Amino acid sequence: MSRTADDKPITLARQRFTTRHLQRLRQLVNWAARHVGLDTTRGHNLALAVSEAASNALKHGGGTGQLELLQDDNRALIAQISDHGPGMPANPPTALPPPEQTNGRGLYLIEQSCDRVHYRTNPSGTTVHLEMDLER
Repeated sequence: MSRTADDKPITLARQRFTTRHLQRLRQLVNWAARHVGLDTTRGHNLALAVSEAASNALKHGGGTGQLELLQDDNRALIAQISDHGPGMPANPPTALPPPEQTNGRGLYLIEQSCDRVHYRTNPSGTTVHLEMDLER
């Protein structure tokens, strides 16, 4: 069991980021995925979703963000990407946009890449919560 005495998930890594750190974030997610035993394909899927969420945080959330990687018992690897931007719509679109639309595919890609995705947003920022089950 990988929980602390107060029954909270274990923090594997915490990293503040700007645009120049995106490659490092992907490496960090791939390291965490190997560390907890997530298979390579699913680890890469999570790294892709984190990259998309981090890019959105940089573009819409003030130019900086924070990534936190957590292991929830032996159940899941969790990535949380937070920013301090103005928030986002309460129900973000998660369907694939039409081919003629030039943006909006990131949230769809995030939803398709992870087992669970949750958004917490308000006028002082957004947190994107991504989960990959360790056993599948």
